[in-house]
Amino acid sequence: GHELVNTGVDGSFAQDAQQCRPCDLDSYILDPVSSRCQLCPTGAECDGSSLVGSVSGSVWEAAAGGRLRVSRCPPGHQLVRSEALPLLDQCFPCPPGSYTLVGGDFATNTLVSASVAEAASAEACWPC
Repeated sequence: GHELVNTGVDGSFAQDAQQCRPCDLDSYILDPVSSRCQLCPTGAECDGSSLVGSVSGSVWEAAAGGRLRVSRCPPGHQLVRSEALPLLDQCFPCPPGSYTLVGGDFATNTLVSASVAEAASAEACWPC
């Protein structure tokens, strides 16, 4: 993917400075005309153009600022999402020897933690 850059050296709009700049391989872009390249969050894989969740069955949805945010995780995973730290979004697995029949869901606030440390210490997963 590429992002549209139309600013001069001083940061102001410059018609003659317009160019399409490729996104780095560790980033993605939703709309090259209206958004910027975004760094890939912890729980995803990016190729400079698109984003795919690292965990099969995870769902990522467009949010403010041209970003994708994790919104649902498959069973056996808690959803880690902090509004202040979107780069840390991920589906965090239950610890070995434990399980959950449902997955994390941001819309219903089911199995949602603001950090990996919070998710790791939560008792959301049941012992086998």
